[in-house]
This record gives sequence, structure tokens and C-alpha cells, in this order.
Amino acid sequence: EVEAQFRAAKNLLEKLKSSLGGNDSDLQHMSLMNGLFKRLMDPKEFRKIVYNGMEVLEEQMYLPNSFAELLENEIYSNALVALFPKIRQRADVVLENVKKAGMKEGDFMDEHTESRLRPQILNEAFAFEVVSMIQELNRRQNSFLSQSKEF
Repeated sequence: EVEAQFRAAKNLLEKLKSSLGGNDSDLQHMSLMNGLFKRLMDPKEFRKIVYNGMEVLEEQMYLPNSFAELLENEIYSNALVALFPKIRQRADVVLENVKKAGMKEGDFMDEHTESRLRPQILNEAFAFEVVSMIQELNRRQNSFLSQSKEF
């Protein structure tokens, strides 16, 4: 099962990479209108969100400047594949919470609606994990650089 999840995650990343360059309607339908995932597609927004508006320093040039660069970097793409179980779990929790909230109001989600929402929720969970991963890596690298400058 782990191998199947790995292959599925790799396939999703490849589809995402191929969708980024063009005007892929699948990608647009899988994005919330003003969601984090959609905002990460814009390189300026990507840098603003991921690096809190700070410029990437010369010694940090290994950091991606866009979502496309992130996906092309084997280190990051492998890390993202490893995050997929966590991303799926997060998306499942969000979807269940939405369904529970709807039930409290007397609304029930049919399978068609759930199948339309799931990709959007997965992409949002993916986007949040991407931001967290890069910020954690950046924090570690900054800590390492500040310690190395002390010696």
C-alpha cells in the first residue's frame, strides 16, 4: 500500500508540473477562487507567502522562487511525496468537518458535490503543507547559518 501511495503522489506531482505552464482547465477547477493553492501559482505571491515578503539572500539561492521551481527541485518534490499521507489526512479531516457543519444546518453533501470539492480541499491542504515545509527548512537553514557565523 505504501508503494501505491508513493506512485499516486508522484503521478499527482507530475500532473501538477505539466499543468503549471499552460491554461489547464483541470487545474483551475481544482483551485478555490482565492485559496492559498491558487495564490501560490503566482511567483510573486509564492515568495510573499512562503518567505513572508523577504528577499531570498544570495546564500539562500537554493530556495525556490516559484511553485514551478519547487516542483522541479528533486529534493522538494521527494519531500512533498513523503508529505502526501499527511496532506490526505488533513484534507479528509477538513472535508469531514465541512460535512458535519452542514449536517448541523440540515444540509447533506451528496457524492457529486464531495467529488467536486475533494480536489480543491486536497490542493489547499497541499498548499499549507508546502508553505510549512519551506518555512521550516528556511528556519533550520537560518539557524545553521547564524551558528556557523558565530564560529
